[in-house]
Amino acid sequence: MKSTTQNTFLELLPNFKQYWENNSHSKNSVSSYMSYIRGAIRIVSKSDLLNGFDAASVFNSEEMIHKSFTSFNKTTQSIKLLIALLVKESKNNTLSKKTKSNYLSGITAYFNFLYLNGYQFSNNQSIASNIKKILKTANLRSISFGYKHNEISSNFNTRLNTQDRVYEHTCFPICLINQIIGLDKDLTKRYRNIKKAKRESTKFLITQDGQNSVPLSSINSILIVPNKKCEITTKSGDKYQVYTEAAPFNKTNYEQLSAIDICDLSIDHDTPLKKLLEEKCAYYPTFLKLGTKLVDFFKEKTNDLKTIRDKIVNIDAKTALKIVYSENIDVQFAKDLYNELETLYSQMEYTIMYGPYNSKKSDSNND
Repeated sequence: MKSTTQNTFLELLPNFKQYWENNSHSKNSVSSYMSYIRGAIRIVSKSDLLNGFDAASVFNSEEMIHKSFTSFNKTTQSIKLLIALLVKESKNNTLSKKTKSNYLSGITAYFNFLYLNGYQFSNNQSIASNIKKILKTANLRSISFGYKHNEISSNFNTRLNTQDRVYEHTCFPICLINQIIGLDKDLTKRYRNIKKAKRESTKFLITQDGQNSVPLSSINSILIVPNKKCEITTKSGDKYQVYTEAAPFNKTNYEQLSAIDICDLSIDHDTPLKKLLEEKCAYYPTFLKLGTKLVDFFKEKTNDLKTIRDKIVNIDAKTALKIVYSENIDVQFAKDLYNELETLYSQMEYTIMYGPYNSKKSDSNND
């Protein structure tokens, strides 16, 4: 029996509709994209390439799990590839290339919505195995996923606003910071502008020596051909293959970035955040007091950093500041914190990396 707190792939469609409306899309666009997604699902459910695999049951009955994550699991990525493949390879003669392209745009937008809102399929070995058999002989290079600038920026914004970091003695509680800064409307606007400017300066490497890059602000779109290429098109019309830093992660080795979809593009801190906080700690007394007090408070109950992170992510500003100061929220604290964050963000630089490589790099830096 399905839990009332979980949804299936198709039951989340109304949530996508609301999300699309909230992102300044017209009523016609909302209607079109809902139609594209449903059209793609119809093709998958009727495809003769499924070899007996009941895809319809996956969309109708498999529960979507909801949690914070940095990348889709293999089951979710496989299902996205399956849908794209079957739409692209459909033998339905009534579907034009334009219609198929529209259906793929709908699926790309829907999975981007799932990613940004923390939804993915549970890892199901049976489903993954069946899809793997179908994809094994498929021409995945006939598939491509395209993302426009506003979709890329929105994707990165959500990630950067949910990347809470917890270290041994302090933390970077971005969700909590957003709440505290939100106490002052003027600070909120200024802080949002700082984060946007930093996000738009994110570098995409375009040469194999890692010396040349294009900022997100200059990018019109990204085209990803699964496991083949990741190509950006600038606002002036230039096209570049994207490169990523690779092992040993010392700024000497780079290779072409090969991804499945946008969630494989990871935002790397050129200088690890932990290092910035440690080396420049004198500049951030308010910030470090907040982080240190919270970590120490929760370490009285557990030494597991993941558990501590989950506790900090879910804490509200009033409770947090009582832990830190044993008093109610003070707007002056928000102003002091903002001034320090302005300095901290001026020290940050972001570069796009292949997700699994960035995870290995972070592990080696203990960041």
